[in-house]
Amino acid sequence: TGHLYYMADITKYDALEVYIRDAAEKAGPISGFVHSAGVEMTKPLKMMKPEFYEQLFAVNVISGFEIARILLKKKCHAEKMSMVFISSIMGMLGQPGKTGYCASKGAVLAGVKAMALEYAAKNIQINCVSPAIIETEMVKKLFDTISIEAKEEIEQMHPMGFGKPEDVANACVFLLSGAAGWITGTNLVVDGGYSAK
Repeated sequence: TGHLYYMADITKYDALEVYIRDAAEKAGPISGFVHSAGVEMTKPLKMMKPEFYEQLFAVNVISGFEIARILLKKKCHAEKMSMVFISSIMGMLGQPGKTGYCASKGAVLAGVKAMALEYAAKNIQINCVSPAIIETEMVKKLFDTISIEAKEEIEQMHPMGFGKPEDVANACVFLLSGAAGWITGTNLVVDGGYSAK
């Protein structure tokens, strides 16, 4: 009880405003938002096609930016609001076979910086969280397609092992909370030491 949920294709951009306005009317002005939808794609550059980039950007970038644009309209958001976008360590570091994915997650990082500057004076914070490998259904599907040796090699890149969903959730809770009241336009890396190597 006390929760609202909607099942929707967030790449059907024209319908997003209906859901957001309905949520704001029923639950009150929105003070926090996390964009955690994402799709992964591993293909060598020679196999990439324009439609693959479009699929990645539709979910990983455009859907979140569209929701943010709608939330920032009057009557949708509270006087103080915090937004968090889930990027990826791959938005900062390259990896063979991930041109499209890295590009989409890098776009999230760059877009968040611009949005944060645009809305800082309006008491709206906009930040990123960049995880490395997190044990999610998406990652399990990826691991089903590669050898045990390849999985072990990836795991060795993470000094603290793979992350859990709650590791990312806790970072989001921090950025949504008053404890992060003077943080905007930044990227909180949650990668178990991956990028420290």
